[in-house]
Amino acid sequence: MKTALLPRADKCHYTSCEVNLLHIINLLNRSSPIDVEFSNNILIDPFGDPMLGNLDYSNNRISIYERAHKSMAHQRFTLAHEIGHIILNHSKYVTNEFHMKQDLDIQDKEYIGEGLFRMEWQANKLASCLLLPRMQFTKAVEYILNKHEVFDRGHGQIFVDQQICNKANYYKITEDLKSLFGVSRSAIRYRLISLGILKDIRSH
Repeated sequence: MKTALLPRADKCHYTSCEVNLLHIINLLNRSSPIDVEFSNNILIDPFGDPMLGNLDYSNNRISIYERAHKSMAHQRFTLAHEIGHIILNHSKYVTNEFHMKQDLDIQDKEYIGEGLFRMEWQANKLASCLLLPRMQFTKAVEYILNKHEVFDRGHGQIFVDQQICNKANYYKITEDLKSLFGVSRSAIRYRLISLGILKDIRSH
């Protein structure tokens, strides 16, 4: 899974750190036109939370429910998530997919289940790769670590526990990366962990 997904995202060519997701949509349009709409509608999922997005395979339409998102960064992740479903050809298994708040929790670990939950994990994984391409991201991390004079002291490139100094470094680094790539701190954290750059033991 991991080795199959990462190269496909890293082969994309970007002109800036903030990935242009609509450009990726345009590339996908060459094989099959995709309509993207940003809606003010509010749909409630079975858990009582607003739906984040929808992918209607039968009409090749992605709907992003803007009012369900805290920020543009979260909205961008939802769009990347839906793009991930398209790239992964999940239309072979479902005709309509709704992206829910609960789906975001799946990215904290490699879900080894079956069916819809596995597809949601796959789409989250690919969304992370699209928004934070490995080569550009690791180079940016190296630059920002040097900028803030954060060095590996034997615990990992970025290490965070309950110590104030380590938490301060973590927030400075992730704040810079958020601004650079236009994504949320949770997306940055997930990518750092998946690449083996961040060791976060605050919950231990």
